[in-house]
Amino acid sequence: MNKDNILEKAKKENLINDEAKNNKSKIGKQWGLAAANIIIFAIIIINYMNSKDISHLFAICGAYVGFEHMGKYFANKEKTDLLASLGGMLILVGSSVLWLANLWNF
Repeated sequence: MNKDNILEKAKKENLINDEAKNNKSKIGKQWGLAAANIIIFAIIIINYMNSKDISHLFAICGAYVGFEHMGKYFANKEKTDLLASLGGMLILVGSSVLWLANLWNF
């Protein structure tokens, strides 16, 4: 096999696991997450200033943190990811309980 055939074969095999595309996708997700967090925190501040309930927004953030780190933990078994996952889940559950209690006027 010559060099061109080897490169062509490697290119076909790496269509799914193209590192450059995966890196671009990862950076895109990071920018999207950063923008979503900025908007969520802006809504939290506005609602807090207007004496509105903000616990449901913390539930969204907790769900994201908990499930993101849960996926990382199952992939690499690092204890810091497990702790971050548990912390996110606690924020999710606590905020959800507060939101439901406020919603039902308990």
